[in-house]
Amino acid sequence: MKIKDMYVILNKDNTIKKHYITTFGQASCNLNGCICLDNLIGTLRGLIKKHREIEKNIDVLLEKWEKYETNQKETLGNIITLKPYKKSYYSEKYKEDSKIENNLYISYYNTIHAILTDDEICTIQKQIEYNFMSDNFINKMIELLESK
Repeated sequence: MKIKDMYVILNKDNTIKKHYITTFGQASCNLNGCICLDNLIGTLRGLIKKHREIEKNIDVLLEKWEKYETNQKETLGNIITLKPYKKSYYSEKYKEDSKIENNLYISYYNTIHAILTDDEICTIQKQIEYNFMSDNFINKMIELLESK
């Protein structure tokens, strides 16, 4: 069966019923709703893309932060200032981006674990050299689901 023909159903709290993939006919009987697996995979790919963007933003931010700190040290030299410590833009932005990155990963992780069992995840991980949050993982997941 193709991914476009597979559906996952939702529980009362709008979470995915774990490890339960069915056809539209069966899924439509669920009063809580259902999601086409193809759409869910599109969402997972979007999470991967956004996660990569945030990782790049953090890398650039860390470079700029390091340059700023180096510049500050060179400018101030050994001068001791009595001004109260002011949180830097960089530390606040880093916290924000790290939180977003963490939330994206948690969403991805929870969705994958709702679709696949731990054994299936481990099997795929071994095949792709443990690159969990990747398009390669998604492709292997699709192969596995379509072969069932």
